Amino acid sequence: MLMELTVPSAPDASFFQVGPRPLRYLNVDAGYDTQGFIRNLAHNTSFSQLRTLEFGEYNETYLENWRDQCTPFADFEAMLASPASSNLRRFVWRNPACSSEEVSGLKRLRPELQLLIIHATQEYIATQE
Repeated sequence: MLMELTVPSAPDASFFQVGPRPLRYLNVDAGYDTQGFIRNLAHNTSFSQLRTLEFGEYNETYLENWRDQCTPFADFEAMLASPASSNLRRFVWRNPACSSEEVSGLKRLRPELQLLIIHATQEYIATQE
């Protein structure tokens, strides 16, 4: 009867093999490996009651090829176009590795969806006194 779940790193495909669940709120951080989480969610119907999804993208920006480890944008398009997310009303996306144009495209896919983008930085800013 779990209705809300927050996990510190993306679960693998076995997370979606549980059958129907009443989960309404899901908060996932990719951690060091996205595990194909968004793609798996797009192709799954276990969480048909999901209303709010918060997803923190892979954000190890200090690594040379960090964008290669991020979720492909096509996975987000597939998720929002899929029946699996038809009841989704709010999507909070932390640190997306995409352009403003791509975000606008997602908004056009689901105009009724509240899409919130959060950009955080790990940059250290030195000040002089």
